[in-house]
Amino acid sequence: GAKLVQDVNDIVEELAAHLPIAPQERPPAKPGAAPWASGLTREEACVLEAIGAYPVHVDNLARQVQMEAGPLTAVLIQLELRGIIRQEPGHCFVRHIDYIEE
Repeated sequence: GAKLVQDVNDIVEELAAHLPIAPQERPPAKPGAAPWASGLTREEACVLEAIGAYPVHVDNLARQVQMEAGPLTAVLIQLELRGIIRQEPGHCFVRHIDYIEE
């Protein structure tokens, strides 16, 4: 069914029920880890590791991290909403410039 979307919170609320990982399953931050890494799920960390400074197509990403399209899309949306990655034209994803590891 259709639902009125007035802001991003409406989308997050709708998707929250379909996310593969519950917040309590987030691993603790390692000492010295980047500040943004403290709230990542295992799946988010795996996907983020596969995304670098150069755009990667969503199909290649799915093969690399061995995830189905639905769960992968949920993880990508979460990372994008948090400003960690961004989507480029052509369904390609790249880390936000502030999150590129040296």
